[in-house]
Amino acid sequence: MEKKIINEDKYFSLIGEIKSHLEENLSSEEALNKLLDTFIIHFKFNRGFVLLCGENKRLNIHTTRNIQSEEIETEPFIQNVINEVTMKHQMVIKEYTPSKVIRKQTIGTIICFPVILRKKLYCIFYFDTVKIYKFTKFEKNALLSLFYFITLNLEKINLRESGIKDHLTSLYNRDYLFTRIKEEHLKAKRFKESSCLISINITNFKRINEIFGYENGNLILMNFSQFLKGLFREYDLLFHYGGDKFIVLLPGTSLKDAEKTAIRIRKKIENQKFLLSGKEISLNTTIGIMEITAHFDPTKTAEELDKLFLLSKTSEHHKSLGELKGQVPQELAHKIEMFVGTSETANSLRQLIQTFSSLHTSVLLIGETGTGKDLVAKLLHELSNRKDKPFLTIECAAVPETLLESELFGYEKGAFTGAYKCKHGLIEIAQNGTLYLDNINNLPLSLQAKILRAIEEKSFLRLGGEKELKVDVRIIASTTKDLKEEVKAGRFRDDLFQRLNILTIYLPPLRNRKEDIIPIAEYFLKILCPAYKKFIKGLSEEAKKALLSYEWPGNVRELKYRIERAIIHNNTGIIEPQDLGIEFKKTPLSIKEHLLQLQLELINEALVLHNGNISKAAKELGISRTTFYKVLKHTKSQSLKQ
Repeated sequence: MEKKIINEDKYFSLIGEIKSHLEENLSSEEALNKLLDTFIIHFKFNRGFVLLCGENKRLNIHTTRNIQSEEIETEPFIQNVINEVTMKHQMVIKEYTPSKVIRKQTIGTIICFPVILRKKLYCIFYFDTVKIYKFTKFEKNALLSLFYFITLNLEKINLRESGIKDHLTSLYNRDYLFTRIKEEHLKAKRFKESSCLISINITNFKRINEIFGYENGNLILMNFSQFLKGLFREYDLLFHYGGDKFIVLLPGTSLKDAEKTAIRIRKKIENQKFLLSGKEISLNTTIGIMEITAHFDPTKTAEELDKLFLLSKTSEHHKSLGELKGQVPQELAHKIEMFVGTSETANSLRQLIQTFSSLHTSVLLIGETGTGKDLVAKLLHELSNRKDKPFLTIECAAVPETLLESELFGYEKGAFTGAYKCKHGLIEIAQNGTLYLDNINNLPLSLQAKILRAIEEKSFLRLGGEKELKVDVRIIASTTKDLKEEVKAGRFRDDLFQRLNILTIYLPPLRNRKEDIIPIAEYFLKILCPAYKKFIKGLSEEAKKALLSYEWPGNVRELKYRIERAIIHNNTGIIEPQDLGIEFKKTPLSIKEHLLQLQLELINEALVLHNGNISKAAKELGISRTTFYKVLKHTKSQSLKQ
């Protein structure tokens, strides 16, 4: 007989894993699959499945593991357990000694629990195992707590999915865009009247974030959204597609009229200045147009929109990436591009950068996300004799494989449908300069061969072209993966790896450079305080301890954002751990404290969704206004006590 199914360590480990999964912005269906797998792995269950409650209150099989749908539907024993959970709306645990045999399957323990959202059955989780568990009171309470935690997080996902607005910009969100495109497609089929989409991409937004910080970047997005609202008709719909991308839906508009609108909008954006940290900023944008006709395929909306954003980029876009430096303080841009650190590792890295910058050979940068690969790539370019020539970047993981070749190598007029004119690729635009291939491990094998040829023979062919073009470009590549293993797995060419591996710079994670954490943090304090017009003396001893004890999964990039956050929130002149937003607790939360925290989070989510309207928030959670007040008052009072 198994003695323990869960202890306190496993409980908090599970809480952490479930939380990390549910913070991945998953859909409710994806979340259910993740949760099912997590429980089966952690508790070593043999079988499991999830039943979803439909609109007619019928339970439908959503997903299964190691059990056939026929067994679930025909086995009376399983149906009895499910019926009991459905009737009681409570967790049911069955312990069998000796084990019960069901269709040659030995069953020792069954755990089945419901997820209740807004007083209605949402789904049922079922697990069984050959092991026989004897549950203690603590174990049952811990399981109940875990299931309650899951319920609260699934409620959050449902709250998010029920909204159609983007919280940052107050424009409509991406999900609602897809819904409206389907509606416009149906109208086009029925009434033979097309609609159009205009894509707007802020091409220098990444640079704004690097120089002014993500908080100011968000401010730009909010101001730009308000500016866009004043440029379109009342019945045109504006959507924040994500990051620096926006879509405008022009219902009942022909392609010709949409082109006129796009020209007008481009001029308005070019002439508009945005105030940021006392400086006037111009936004560089690319604009694309797409028509929604009766022949449009709404099942390929995401793919078509990605193409729209990428094909709307021109050589003017790539020039604009370097122009932002003239619009911001030169000193700030220069300081941000310094490699800070006092450790032996940092000194060695600076020496390597200086040595490699004077060479023309390709360089491979290896390191986790946020370790400074982008910064090193820029330094290698700016310290070289190519510094006055273009420095272009492409994120290999962000561009669909079907478009990556045309982005890198360009295409000839008529190379494919829609290629109305010749387009220069990044390799051609970066002539005599540097091309930075970020996350090169995501480059398809077919393109790896073309990159190798460009490095070794300094020549390439445009897509659809027959004439070989000569090019002189230094290639800098980065990866977060072990390329030797990628070569063994057949995902990366050995000859390209050997060519890139001549000059290699490995950037260790920040957790392995503990002595550099405080100097880097103090450096960011020094350069970012003037941007926010704040005077901060420094870090408290407790703040330094918090910084040193933290694992830094996001490395230097996360450290910068933490310091920036601290500057914004601090009012005392000394940075404390709470300003950094780092959980630096000497003792972990108890299960009860954890549940209280989750209750408060869920209440706040509902209030945010309904702009502080308590009646609507209570309705969203499926409780009365009076109950909402009681729960809120109780949760807050208990939190204060603890």
